[in-house]
Amino acid sequence: MNSYIKKTFGILLGIGMISSTCIAFSDVQERTSFQEAISYVEAKGIVQGYKDGTYKPWNKINRYDFTKIIIASRFTLGEIESCETQKYTFPDVPRNEWFTPYVCTAKKFNVINGYQDGFFRGKNNITSPEALKIILEAYQLDIPPKGESEEWYEPYREKANELGLLANISGNPTYMITRGEMAEFIFLMDSLLPDSTKIPKKPSNPPLSKSLKTVMTTVFWAGESADDSNGFISNAESAWDEDWGKHFGGVDDPDNRCGFRPCDFIPNENAFYFALPYNDFDESGKRKASAHDIPWYEEEKNKKSVIKNRWIEVTYNGKTCYGQWEDVGPFYEDDYEYVFGNQEHKNTYGVGAGLDISPAFWDCLGLRTNSKTSWRFVDRKDVPEGPWTVRETTTDVMW
Repeated sequence: MNSYIKKTFGILLGIGMISSTCIAFSDVQERTSFQEAISYVEAKGIVQGYKDGTYKPWNKINRYDFTKIIIASRFTLGEIESCETQKYTFPDVPRNEWFTPYVCTAKKFNVINGYQDGFFRGKNNITSPEALKIILEAYQLDIPPKGESEEWYEPYREKANELGLLANISGNPTYMITRGEMAEFIFLMDSLLPDSTKIPKKPSNPPLSKSLKTVMTTVFWAGESADDSNGFISNAESAWDEDWGKHFGGVDDPDNRCGFRPCDFIPNENAFYFALPYNDFDESGKRKASAHDIPWYEEEKNKKSVIKNRWIEVTYNGKTCYGQWEDVGPFYEDDYEYVFGNQEHKNTYGVGAGLDISPAFWDCLGLRTNSKTSWRFVDRKDVPEGPWTVRETTTDVMW
């Protein structure tokens, strides 16, 4: 008997977690694989089984069910029911289903992140690596960092091996977990960490979405005068610069261009800029409470503005260009759920635009009239060299 098995048995005997003779399901007998684990999760109220009195230990389990069971076993009902489902969600997760608050809680506390395209795919059967990530994160264990050549799941598999979780369960990346194996995971984790509580770690900010948002896009420019075409909103100043036109270098005239810049002067700032309808300051100049939930808040919190100068990628008709955030609009300045979440934007004025871009941005994409483009935030390290990196804007708030 290895030291891990001795340790587990010692804990179980010492605290009398469960009797091996307690069998609650008709298809789980004393010699059934994972019988002790299944009896344990049933006795703890973590699972209830099916209406016909069976547990079906060899059935696969999907991502919704697995997430629900793990979250319910680690978080309090109050924490789960109070989760803000509009903030911590995925585009493919319905808002009012039984599993929604569990997925919300898992995302809020960084137990799950979804796939690279931003979706959750809850109906998919869960694989061994996915299950390991969820359970190890839910139990708040320290996971070693991923090496450069490693797959995302390898640190989780390494930790699981260290704990002995894979002694009887495959760690193959395509292997799909059964209901019996799910019970075994919980049983072993609770055996190893008998004093663990349901006190969650500090919530992480929602991760940066990789999903593209397709919206009507219009042009605006630094130094633009107010008239009926822009709702009589002057762009001589921006949300973060009371003399934006001057600091930019002049009026960024869209009708007098020399390449990607105005012919009359060389801009002092990046000619590739944009506006989105969220301002991290309120009317009194104080940082909004919602700004603390911005995905990159921690890395930018020491700056006056945590969003000015951030980058987006915009695609139109197969062409992709990049630019920096230098103003707020169109029309709105509090549309957090659209800018950082998965909601439609609020603006219905004019053509109902959700994004304003500069003349250089407009010309780079090949736009000739107001059209729908697709955009998303990108980190600076992921911005390729191009005309948008010739002169980057680095100034903070100027008012």
